[in-house]
Amino acid sequence: MLLAEMDTAGVSRVAIEPPSWEGDRNDLALQAARLHPKRFAVMGRLAIERPESRARVAHWKEQPGMLGMRFTFHTDQQRPWLTDGTADWLWPAAERAGIPLMVLVPGLLDALRGIAERHPGLKLTIDHVGLNRAAKDRNPFSARSGARISRGCRARIVSASTCSPKSCPGSRAPTSSG
Repeated sequence: MLLAEMDTAGVSRVAIEPPSWEGDRNDLALQAARLHPKRFAVMGRLAIERPESRARVAHWKEQPGMLGMRFTFHTDQQRPWLTDGTADWLWPAAERAGIPLMVLVPGLLDALRGIAERHPGLKLTIDHVGLNRAAKDRNPFSARSGARISRGCRARIVSASTCSPKSCPGSRAPTSSG
């Protein structure tokens, strides 16, 4: 059904982000990418709070169809992970491995800015940012795609709730090169 909807909308490729409510499972998204590799790719989930996850980062993109990682820091359980040290190992590991990260960090943009400044090679997509004028005024990142946030550091900011194929600069087909 999704392929038909994509064709109707003129969308050639989609990056699938497995939903957070199912936990850190990527199997269904990776199955879609295996069945239709020219149409689907995956921004997968990884349990950053589990020590065994650290060993998976170096080989993450070897999974057929896997483009990068998706993290949400929006629940009472996950929000502290961005600042309490739980996720500290992830940023340098993803930077070294060249793994793009897609993050949801409501109310934590200042913390993410510090991470981005300490890891200038980290590839970040920050979604659901700048949903209203007041939020844009407080945004430590610029609301422009590819906004410069510090010397030698770039963040790509998109909002899944406001992008359309015509207005979203990242709406073209994803590539494995990030």
